[in-house]
Amino acid sequence: MLAHQINQPLSAAINYTRSCLRRLKSGNSDPGTLIEIMEQVSQENARAGVIIQRVREFVKMREPNRAPTNVNSIVEETLSLMRSEAVKHNVAIAFEPAAGLPQVNADRVMVEQVIMNLLKNGIEAMHDTPAKQRELRVRTELNDANSVRVSVCDHGHGIPADLADNLFQPFFTTKREGMGLGLNICRSIVEFHGGTLWAMPNPDGGSTFHFTLSLESAP
Repeated sequence: MLAHQINQPLSAAINYTRSCLRRLKSGNSDPGTLIEIMEQVSQENARAGVIIQRVREFVKMREPNRAPTNVNSIVEETLSLMRSEAVKHNVAIAFEPAAGLPQVNADRVMVEQVIMNLLKNGIEAMHDTPAKQRELRVRTELNDANSVRVSVCDHGHGIPADLADNLFQPFFTTKREGMGLGLNICRSIVEFHGGTLWAMPNPDGGSTFHFTLSLESAP
């Protein structure tokens, strides 16, 4: 999963660079267009750097760094990292944050990884969805007196009923190049935070993944 995330901006940077080289070799290059292309290269390289830094924070041996934090700010930061990927696949993202949510005592990097994985899965699930219907909707809300909930809704192909029970099992995947670890790791992270991760089919197609974070250990 992490290798896939890093590969995306690097592949984009390579494609932009090749486009720039083709224009230069043709002799008909416009300086303004070349500048725009190279700015895209710079942005993609910067995005790769951010992902690599977050991967380092995520995988290095350390005690989880749990601290009081606002769930909405975690979602907003993660969305900022994923917006270029969404644009690349013509996916619109709508965020519906609940006002006045209490803080949770969470490891920010771990929770970001959960949200990032769910967003990536939602984008991939809408590969065959008509462009006008490709929307990811992210919502936060107070789940109950003891937890907050984050929901990621897509309009993709949905989850076949016969596969739903295995969705969070290690090494189970429906993707050609998947390792089957993403959702299993996400569930472990959520459970570490005293929460639950589950998926539900949408009445109008697609799936919604929900996860909760406990408030019991928050100040």
